[in-house]
Amino acid sequence: MASERHRASELLEREMIAVQVSNDIRMTVVGSPSYFATRGKPRHPRELRDHDCIHYRSRTHGGLFRWEFVEGGKRIEVAVDGRVSLDDVDFMMDAAVDSLGLGALPETRVRKHVADKRLVRALEPYGPVLPGFFLFYPSRAQVAPKLKALIDFLKKGRRRDPGK
Repeated sequence: MASERHRASELLEREMIAVQVSNDIRMTVVGSPSYFATRGKPRHPRELRDHDCIHYRSRTHGGLFRWEFVEGGKRIEVAVDGRVSLDDVDFMMDAAVDSLGLGALPETRVRKHVADKRLVRALEPYGPVLPGFFLFYPSRAQVAPKLKALIDFLKKGRRRDPGK
């Protein structure tokens, strides 16, 4: 968790200020009950090689993301295989509900589908927590009143709703 924060901060110039404006994001692997009934449920991230996984393809970078997990306090990456690649979290969730494979998605996005038993979580002990979103601005500039108001608004919303 702390290492991810350092990665983001390393990309900043020294004269930039970073304000976290969203909560951290817990990731979870999910699949439909019928997928797990047919293919079984992985107990460890290395077992994902025996499963169809729904890839996330970055719109800006074009590459496929490796799935990240945490084991024994250390971050591990897993290159997964699958027939489906998407660039939208909602489409990925729909594909998982439709039994096209397993998805690695933000826990807050799948919560309702899990409660409705349309999706089932897997590999929960290994789920990483990723840093939330940040707003960056130069420290040498005076903070414009509108920017200050936006920062205060976003920080207030983050404190009020820690589950999102």
